[in-house]
Amino acid sequence: MTFHCSISNTQLMQAHAALSLRKVPFMHEIIDVVSAVTGISVTEIKSRGRTRDVVSARHVAVWQCNVFTRKSYSRIGKAFGMRDHTTVLHALAKVEANRPKYHDVIEEVCDCLGLDAPSIGYMPGPPRPFAERWSDTDVEALKRLVADGYKQKQ
Repeated sequence: MTFHCSISNTQLMQAHAALSLRKVPFMHEIIDVVSAVTGISVTEIKSRGRTRDVVSARHVAVWQCNVFTRKSYSRIGKAFGMRDHTTVLHALAKVEANRPKYHDVIEEVCDCLGLDAPSIGYMPGPPRPFAERWSDTDVEALKRLVADGYKQKQ
């Protein structure tokens, strides 16, 4: 699989400027950069097309959205044309299984986004919004409330 980089210096500078203000890229930014790096249009990446180059670009974009945005699989699937969460899981597994094949594209997209490429074998778990929203004391208090409520019902 060969990709030709068609990203211009202007596009690269715009991407760096947009990302310099925050640490996490938006999914549409990742899709735009993958499109520019691979030469596959955003419309094709989000389409139902199944040609090898389109699928490869889509898999890289899905993998990077999972790694860098930590959105749910369902939300990532919706960003790619109403795909199911299992389709996202399949794309993640394909990229991890063939990481050397995708290495150059992943590195180039990360460079364009100003991010460090994760090491081979890195596979983040699903997002944990519950853990991010609640402190340890909140979780303990919630456990006590649930336990007390359960005892009262018996």
